[in-house]
Amino acid sequence: MEAAKPITWDAHINFQLGKNASLEGIEEYRRIGYNYVSVNVGMDLTSLSDTLSSIAGFTNYIYSHPSDYLLATSVDAIHKAMAGNMLAIGFDLEGSNAFLSNPNMVGILRKLGVNQALLAYNIDNEVSGGCLGEGRGLSELGKQIVKEMNKVGMLVDLSHMSERATFDAMNISEKPCIFSHSNPKALKEHPRNISDEQIMTCAKQGGVIGINGLGSFLGDNDCSSTKIVQHILYVSNLVGPEHVGLGLDTECNMSSQSFFQENPQVNPLNDGEECSIASINQIVEIRKLLKKEGLSDEDVNNIMGKNFYRVAKKVWSL
Repeated sequence: MEAAKPITWDAHINFQLGKNASLEGIEEYRRIGYNYVSVNVGMDLTSLSDTLSSIAGFTNYIYSHPSDYLLATSVDAIHKAMAGNMLAIGFDLEGSNAFLSNPNMVGILRKLGVNQALLAYNIDNEVSGGCLGEGRGLSELGKQIVKEMNKVGMLVDLSHMSERATFDAMNISEKPCIFSHSNPKALKEHPRNISDEQIMTCAKQGGVIGINGLGSFLGDNDCSSTKIVQHILYVSNLVGPEHVGLGLDTECNMSSQSFFQENPQVNPLNDGEECSIASINQIVEIRKLLKKEGLSDEDVNNIMGKNFYRVAKKVWSL
């Protein structure tokens, strides 16, 4: 089944993690018009117990509001949510430590709603190099995990990883990969941003690049909709509007600034650097600005969600 209506999709958003994890505040995403959001449930620095507690807390919140939200591990679930005016929610991991060095853990977490995962959160681990690391690629374990992700229908996300590791993953993966929340390095030189070659390789394999809404990665600490659209248009002009989407990295009931202060080893920002973050309701203005730039309704709808939907349909189908 194809989605007949336009879909608004954010490939990465953030809530407080751990034993007190809740999706309190996610109603704003539904109210503003999102149809699917991917909620982070853990990073490499997050213990497995806290990751599982986050999944439990978020899932309980979804099940406690059955008329408003639906845990989605398939595109059919997204169709069901849209038909019922509900917000479809999936989970993502930023790092592979939750797999416990065991590829068999990938399928377990997939069944719990983890629809996508990247393999290293900024710094190197035993699976992959991170964007702040020494430039390592994937280890043999990392290659096994990518293959297992393909097998169980989990999206291979390449954000936060080293450039070499992203190419390793794209070479190994038999299904399209994504950069869920990464911006073009050509517009802002930053270790968290990605090269034209990474963008083109991802697109060639049918993948999508989600534009990040953090001012430090957009440039000039400017997270305005105009700045975000500049990055969207750059990727669109480079590889086509069918390979760009949104992963705005918005926050609700948590603060990445506080997290980075407590964990400086994974902080991609310069010391003392303030970082503005896009707000939830900017999607309305982003859509208008894309139309103002002359993009067709089809291209705008693809960028706002159908591109990620297309990849999910291909990867989540087992």
